[in-house]
Amino acid sequence: DALEDERLAERADAQRQHQVLRHQVDNAIKFTPSGTITLACVAPEAAGYARFEVRDSGIGMTADQLDRAFERFVQGDGSATRKFGGTGLGLSLVRDLVQMMGGVVQLASDGEGKGSVASFTLPLGWAANAKGPVGAPAEPDDRILGPSTGPLVLVVDDDEAFTSWLRAILHADGFRTAATDSAERAWMMARPLHPSALLVDHALPASPNARIRSGAELARHLAGNRTTSDLPVIVLSGHDPVQIEVEGALPKGVSLLRKPVHREDLLLTLWRTVAANRRRAVRVLLANEDPRLVSIVRRALPEAEFDLAIETAGPALLEVIDAQIRHFDVVLLEPTAEVAPLRRVLDALAQQDAPPPVLAIAEAERYENPEIADLVSEWPIQGHYSTALVQSAPQAFASRVRSLGSSLAMPEEGPATDAA
Repeated sequence: DALEDERLAERADAQRQHQVLRHQVDNAIKFTPSGTITLACVAPEAAGYARFEVRDSGIGMTADQLDRAFERFVQGDGSATRKFGGTGLGLSLVRDLVQMMGGVVQLASDGEGKGSVASFTLPLGWAANAKGPVGAPAEPDDRILGPSTGPLVLVVDDDEAFTSWLRAILHADGFRTAATDSAERAWMMARPLHPSALLVDHALPASPNARIRSGAELARHLAGNRTTSDLPVIVLSGHDPVQIEVEGALPKGVSLLRKPVHREDLLLTLWRTVAANRRRAVRVLLANEDPRLVSIVRRALPEAEFDLAIETAGPALLEVIDAQIRHFDVVLLEPTAEVAPLRRVLDALAQQDAPPPVLAIAEAERYENPEIADLVSEWPIQGHYSTALVQSAPQAFASRVRSLGSSLAMPEEGPATDAA
């Protein structure tokens, strides 16, 4: 009856699982000339995974051999290879197969002649609305859900039911959320979104060619890049924290929460993390006094995150640019109907040592005056937003302004625009 319990159903491909288990058993037999081999499977209560373990009393491994075990074409040392055969591809391929299913491979030994323990974990419990085969990439979804304002949390987990639960309690407590099931996709999303925090599962599905395979690797990539080094990361895992550290130390400041995750512990850790890393408001200069446009921008840029200053076009704006522009992170500029005033503004910005990035915002979706269009194309304006686009996608507009205004912003391949 227990096998019919959905909570004990592995989210895995049966053929791949058989290949992995067969390989570990074959290895144990190959490297145990005499002695014992023990197979075990355990599912720690509420940890969210099943652990398969093959323990032998064979030739064992040195610390150096363990460090190199998952490199391709590495198998013990030369004498072991000559004596027992093999190409050394096995463990590397095993790791690829297990990571494609969202699991973790581990190898341990107390030393030469003291046997080895090879194990792997697989996630438990199919989500009711799971889509597609194991390993199939999910459709990209960078939607921001939840309250209209509040800290943004990027949830990275391949368990749809768990992700839905996380997002529900976060929304109820005032957080906005975006979500993905891949460490690599999270890496790509983290830079433009620049969330207040990331909640990351340690064991995530990954293709063999993936550069970032787990939650811990994602945390290390974020910490090692100057554009994302201050993003707070909370790693969620049912695995042994000591083993996670063995696979590679977590960066300083990364929090680790053990599964099962309790709502109160999660929210307390998250609020403390966000508060400790809260950035100052992005300072925005809106070069326009049209009441309608000002109202649209104010609604899109919440006061808690953006400090909006409004200045009229003309001599007053040029004075602000000359004396105060260093105090602003982003300029929102409405291209005027006349070329000369716009040129004076852009020339004034160009004369500054480090002018802030500029976004164009206007009622029209396109520049009807070709001279204006040519002038704008000569200046590195980061994008054109119509007021209609800002109204229909205020969160996307705010994210763009936030990413440009942060000292951690990454340049994008092209402007976020709905017009040429």
